[in-house]
Amino acid sequence: MTTQALEKRPMGALGRMSIVAGMHVAAFYLIASSLGIVPPLVEVAPPDIRIIEQPEPPDPPPTIPQPQQYDPKVYVPTPEPVPTEPAETDSRVAAVVNDHPPIIQEVVPPARTLQLTGVRMDSRHPLSQPAYPLSDIRQGNEGTAEIEVYVLPSGRIGDVRVIKSAGSPTLDQSAIDEAKRKWRMLPAMRDGEPYAQWHRLKVTFNLKNR
Repeated sequence: MTTQALEKRPMGALGRMSIVAGMHVAAFYLIASSLGIVPPLVEVAPPDIRIIEQPEPPDPPPTIPQPQQYDPKVYVPTPEPVPTEPAETDSRVAAVVNDHPPIIQEVVPPARTLQLTGVRMDSRHPLSQPAYPLSDIRQGNEGTAEIEVYVLPSGRIGDVRVIKSAGSPTLDQSAIDEAKRKWRMLPAMRDGEPYAQWHRLKVTFNLKNR
């Protein structure tokens, strides 16, 4: 209903004026075109636009290292002073000769000497004279027996052996028995410590001194 009402409504004054003005403009344009006053409309072609790819810039040339500056100066090290006397450290003597490395000299300590003391007579226990066997007295046997006694660390005699006989077995045995039963001596010493040692003695049998 609204569309039909609009179509049937008479055109207004403004509409009629617009149509008349348009017609005048068209007529004026036709007259001007025929007279050459207004150039006819020419279609203008769109501009030709091309995309030109720019080449990539080349790589920069490699950097050439500059030669190092050579210092013509010559440095001479100052020599160290040579000691006048060799230094001694931990039983080692170091000697410096000119510019050579130090020479180490080994100081060898002297060999340790043992303190040794042999068997000695004990003044508190003088050696007794062995008994003179009666059989040797009757036969007039005399002589000197050389014997070795084994002196223990305690000073007692541990053993006796005959090195040279007195000329009679009974005289020899009398010397052995006397040494084992009664003799006492000072033992041998090594660095202050007693130790057992053999000791040689002579026993004389004389009828005048019996």
